[in-house]
Amino acid sequence: MLAVGFIQFSAGRAEPRMASAAHLKPLLEAPGETPKGSTMSTVTFAKHSKLTVKPSDQPAVRKFYREVLGVPQVRESQTADIFRLGPEFFMGVIYTPDAPTAEAMQDAIWLELATADPAAMKAKILAGGGKEIEYRDRDHFYFQAPGGQVFRLISDVEDMSAWER
Repeated sequence: MLAVGFIQFSAGRAEPRMASAAHLKPLLEAPGETPKGSTMSTVTFAKHSKLTVKPSDQPAVRKFYREVLGVPQVRESQTADIFRLGPEFFMGVIYTPDAPTAEAMQDAIWLELATADPAAMKAKILAGGGKEIEYRDRDHFYFQAPGGQVFRLISDVEDMSAWER
């Protein structure tokens, strides 16, 4: 299973689930965690994201997300697709000639994917059309999917708390 976004692991649950704003509230309100001069955030990532891709990449995008990443496609049309990554996160892919180039996307936001077997998923990604990219974090695999989106791949049990400070 792949998941993206804030992940919460609960005792007795076999699968990770997306942490809701209510679940994150105690973390956001932790005493002593607010840097001096700042205020507490009143927002969190929700359940949807959008990626803009050139129409010529549509077949490769569909194949990569469905077959390589193994995520369900919940909507399909000539101009847009929606994929579900994890239990509660949806990525819309809009196909337009005005989409940024793959090179420009390397300077855009990257998304984090978690999986039970990062080594096996890395091999599957590279064999399925993903392109490894260099990033200053040498401890994780970063790749560009067909269409240009950049991802970081981590283990679904990896402690990523060092990146939160």
